[in-house]
Amino acid sequence: MDGNESIERAANDAGRIVDECDVPSRSVRESFALYVRSHYPLIAFELLFVLLVLFALLLPTRILAAEAGTGLSQIAIPFTIRENLLTIDVEVGGRSYPLMFDLGDYRALSLSSAVLDSVEVDFTGGVDHFTNYAGTAMQARRFRVQSVGIGDNVWQDVNGSEDVYDPENPSPNPYGAVGRGFFEGALITLDYPNHRILVDDPGHAQLRSSDRGNRLAFPAISRVDAG
Repeated sequence: MDGNESIERAANDAGRIVDECDVPSRSVRESFALYVRSHYPLIAFELLFVLLVLFALLLPTRILAAEAGTGLSQIAIPFTIRENLLTIDVEVGGRSYPLMFDLGDYRALSLSSAVLDSVEVDFTGGVDHFTNYAGTAMQARRFRVQSVGIGDNVWQDVNGSEDVYDPENPSPNPYGAVGRGFFEGALITLDYPNHRILVDDPGHAQLRSSDRGNRLAFPAISRVDAG
């Protein structure tokens, strides 16, 4: 069917619609059909434009839905309170450990020497140097974990360093901690009533004022040179 036949068919359809609407005036029907014939290309273009606009509006929604499923838009991490500290269950090397949630630690992941002796990690050969409260120099071995699971989410190739036992300031958690580096660039919301940590992409997250009760939201953004 060529363009002229399409226009003629549209005009006939328009006339039929007018007939079905019981429009008595022949001049009205003919004028309407003539309008369709003369403006059909423009009408088709306008319909195409409307469809493109609708597609553009729906596409971001589909992308965000997909991202939410993969943890890019928002993920929820359940936590418990142990020793008055937020604690989350983390799976490393096929084993689950209750690690401390510690945004005061710049590292993504720190594991105690005992845990490192029990799970498979790749030591990079690098070390972190630090000094304890007593002025004693200490070293922590750096490592990489192929996968870290928290809740229903899995992170690949996570870097961390050893949580060396410090007799002057022993850690309240004997297993280690998940630190600020794990959530680099994300928006963190501590939802205490529901015992969960919400991790959002700042570009998509927006905490409504009605949601602020009993919640604390802040960016977990850090730039630390670990040497």
